[in-house]
Amino acid sequence: YMSGCILDRVSGVDQAKRLDGIDLSNLEQGWDVLRGKSLTGKSLKGANLHGLDLSGCDFTGADLSNVYMSGCILERGKGVDQAKRLDGIDLSHLEGGRSILRGKSLTGKSLKGAKLGHLDLSGCDFTGADLSNVNMSGCRMEGVRGLT
Repeated sequence: YMSGCILDRVSGVDQAKRLDGIDLSNLEQGWDVLRGKSLTGKSLKGANLHGLDLSGCDFTGADLSNVYMSGCILERGKGVDQAKRLDGIDLSHLEGGRSILRGKSLTGKSLKGAKLGHLDLSGCDFTGADLSNVNMSGCRMEGVRGLT
């Protein structure tokens, strides 16, 4: 639990083997501790990353189930669509990077309980995806496929 900490000039957080349940919300300083880092294949299950600058992060193959990213900056972020798990992820109210999923294929992914409010989902393909209890309120939906 690191909520409210000062993480200025800290390094190596991205090198941790597992980041399950880590709480990096409301940092006083160091809110960019993960900016531009590769989180490829990492498990962040249940992590609270509220308000962090995750610009340029690579989430390819990561477990992002139940990760709270509301208020984050995800500009130039990649791989969210290629994450291993997205059940319960909260991507609502992003400060930057609202188009992180635009035009992506989420075919066959499980997004059960995900909060995607106010994202640009234009051109996404949800064919065969599990969208049980997904919140898409306020989303741009032009050209979305796979919603029946």
